[in-house]
Amino acid sequence: MNVRSMTRTSLRIIFCITALMLATAFLFACKPSYKVFHTKENMLGRVTVDGSKLTAYFFLIEDGSAVLDICNTEEKTVQQILFPLKGEYYASLDFEYAFSYGLFQDMNFDGYQDLYIPCSVTTENLQGMAWLWDTEEESFVLSHELSSLYELTVFPEEKLITSQDYTDPEKILCKEFAWENGKLLQVGEYTVSQGDPQ
Repeated sequence: MNVRSMTRTSLRIIFCITALMLATAFLFACKPSYKVFHTKENMLGRVTVDGSKLTAYFFLIEDGSAVLDICNTEEKTVQQILFPLKGEYYASLDFEYAFSYGLFQDMNFDGYQDLYIPCSVTTENLQGMAWLWDTEEESFVLSHELSSLYELTVFPEEKLITSQDYTDPEKILCKEFAWENGKLLQVGEYTVSQGDPQ
């Protein structure tokens, strides 16, 4: 064996070792850096949608953000939603409030339970995020329309959703919405003074 073939062999070995190290680093980088907590204390709630029995667990991770794990009856995660400290639909995450008031309810009146998590109470308006159950995807899908509404309230009997905007210190802007052909449409608007009952 000459020096040239030994150098090629050495280079191949170094290349293979380097590739293996990079692949290992990539796998560790893709793995979640937090422990999953499926305990009674972390249970947000249980729901049956489209014949599937699901349990939602909500817990904080080290950096102050949160994770919502939605699990099947075998406690296997079927969907995971991450909540950073600041999000597109909220100013800053208030985990305790979100955990206390997160709920499953039918928000588009299709007979399936959906998911609403109020995320932030640090601004004038309550900000939250809403996911609608998608029967084809068999998962909760983020609703941009509902998530962009302040102080969301659902009235199932009237099939109506209201939003209240407290930005103006003197009056509250109230908007009413209804679903039509899968689209959320505004159907009314009025204002009330901040001190008046609604």
